[in-house]
Amino acid sequence: MKKLLQNKLLGSAMIFTLSNIFNKGLNFMLLPVLTSYLSRDDYGHLGFIVSVVAIASIYIGLWPGNFIMAKFSLLGKEKMARYMSNILILVFITFVLTLGVLFGLRDVIFVNFEERDLLIVTIAVYTLLLVIFNIFNTITQLEKDAVRYAIFQFMYLFPSLALALLLIIVFHFDWHGKFYAELLMLFLLSLYILYYFIREKYVVWEFDTEKLKA
Repeated sequence: MKKLLQNKLLGSAMIFTLSNIFNKGLNFMLLPVLTSYLSRDDYGHLGFIVSVVAIASIYIGLWPGNFIMAKFSLLGKEKMARYMSNILILVFITFVLTLGVLFGLRDVIFVNFEERDLLIVTIAVYTLLLVIFNIFNTITQLEKDAVRYAIFQFMYLFPSLALALLLIIVFHFDWHGKFYAELLMLFLLSLYILYYFIREKYVVWEFDTEKLKA
């Protein structure tokens, strides 16, 4: 029994690790393809947006995955549901605040972009969906559900890359193609993730600030 458990843990660890390696590796291998169709300016725009998303993701939800990891093993399913609900409410509140800050900086950091208002909203929504996706990834890892984790990594990776190549190569969407492709896949997956949280009773809509305290 002990050996079986060890083998299961080892198998799960390998699936988690290989999923992450494959995710990073495929993006890296596609760089030569994208380089043929994207200009230096396109890469500059993408790099800037990635940086903004990385910073915004710190403030949207305030690293919710860390809170969940700290509480998951301590709380029962019912208490965890209340905690998760408050986490999601906090995510949406900080999303609105972050969106306001980005709008306040629109003429400072987005000077090289056209349609700044639309871009700011899109970046904020992208970051919100990414945070929700990362919360789901954290939950699946804590549940030790390596198969579901790998499936969702691939469901995000393959369609978003395929759609990005289609938009860039066929429809000439330049840097927008990769960004919009990822945004669409995050949106579709987030719809299922919210449904999953409700179905599995990971959320109950009851806000309590006490539940957010360490």
